[in-house]
This record gives sequence, C-alpha cells and structure tokens, in this order.
Amino acid sequence: MVKLREQLPGGALNTYLEITGTLDAVRFVPYSSPTLLLFQFARVERYFDDKSMQRYFQAAGEPKTIRWYWAGHELNDVQALIDRSAWLKDNAGFPSLGPILRQKFVQ
Repeated sequence: MVKLREQLPGGALNTYLEITGTLDAVRFVPYSSPTLLLFQFARVERYFDDKSMQRYFQAAGEPKTIRWYWAGHELNDVQALIDRSAWLKDNAGFPSLGPILRQKFVQ
C-alpha cells in the first residue's frame, strides 16, 4: 500500500477508497437473512487477509456456510468447484456438476 500511495498523485488513493468504500459488500451482507450464503475463501489470497475474510463472513446474516481452499484469489481449485456445484444443487435447485468435475479432474 505504501508503494501504491507513493506512485499516485496526492490524496488519489484516499479519494478512491472513500468513494468505493460506500460500495463495500461488508456494508450490505448483514442484511442477507434469510438468504442462504456460501463463502469460499482462498488460503493463498493476495488481495485480502484472513482477518478481512473472517470479518466479512461474521458480518453476514444467517444461514451461512464457509469453506477454505489452498488456492489463490481466483479459487482455481477443483474441490471449490465441486463444493460450489453441490451447494447450488442442494440450495438453489441447480443440476449437479460434481460427477462431471470429478470425472474430468479428480483421479
């Protein structure tokens, strides 16, 4: 953050953070109840620290589920895809992609 601040014109980063902060999802997720939520977080996250991810999860209403993966921000993890597919099948009536994903990626 220090290097970014040094590269930007005076106050530009603070202005950006002030404007985008009003759109931060953590301000709205407390109103999610009774919507079911699945949080999938990366253990090798480059944009958010564990404290921020936990804060976001804790701020959410119930019911909610959390899953962690040894992956980067993009969650390019087969298990994350399988878990998401199962959750969508069980909670939103989507068809399961689990068998397809397992056949293609899990040996």
